[in-house]
Amino acid sequence: MTTAEPISLNLPELWASRVRGGIPAIELDQLSELPTLAPGDLLQLRAENFEPLGWGIADPESNVIWSFVSGPEEVFDSAFFHRRVQRAHRLRKRLGLTGDDSGYRLVHGEGDGLPGFQVDVYAQHVVVYSLSAALDRYSPILAEQVGKELHAVSVISKVRPAGEVPTGKVAYRLEVGIEPPAAIAVREEDLKYEVHLTGGINTGLFLDMREVRRSLRPWLRGQSVLNLFSYTGSFSMLSVREGAKSITS
Repeated sequence: MTTAEPISLNLPELWASRVRGGIPAIELDQLSELPTLAPGDLLQLRAENFEPLGWGIADPESNVIWSFVSGPEEVFDSAFFHRRVQRAHRLRKRLGLTGDDSGYRLVHGEGDGLPGFQVDVYAQHVVVYSLSAALDRYSPILAEQVGKELHAVSVISKVRPAGEVPTGKVAYRLEVGIEPPAAIAVREEDLKYEVHLTGGINTGLFLDMREVRRSLRPWLRGQSVLNLFSYTGSFSMLSVREGAKSITS
């Protein structure tokens, strides 16, 4: 990955301590004497005593700097993304989430050391989400590392902007491999769901709710279920599977 020379930014101690603690974003309007920042500018974050804290990505449209904690010698390059993707993948393997036909979230923002990014795996196809246009500048390198780590058939990227969820067909970029098919069946435990990766901003299955669906299973048998946010009905289908008495979506 090639980027422009990073901009050095010394943070007041309050924000330096927050960055050390892993805060995912620094509010721009809480800082003074800032240089002029363009969306996607790479920042080298330092404390007032010049102690290196990590890296930042300027996102003035969102009024934040996305904060990436790193070791003092860690460079913000392809290997930086690879280490975090590899660590996230190893964790999902230990949790038993991975598989050729499985659906699971591989990267969940700051929880996996990549604030502002989400990576969802649908069988052997992957969607990389960035939460702003500034972060989207770095989506290709993240997608490349995900593709290598998973040996993915395809990796596409989308921008999930703040505010109202976009409706209708949403633009995406093919980053790795071939165009994904129009419909894919993915497995979640003993159920399969059909997803559509290249349509709207969402695919038909919220993978970050996987553990919520699992936790509901013991409570559903014989119950009357009211699903007030049914979308494509994954919770309703789970209720059917677990023997609910009735389901209203």
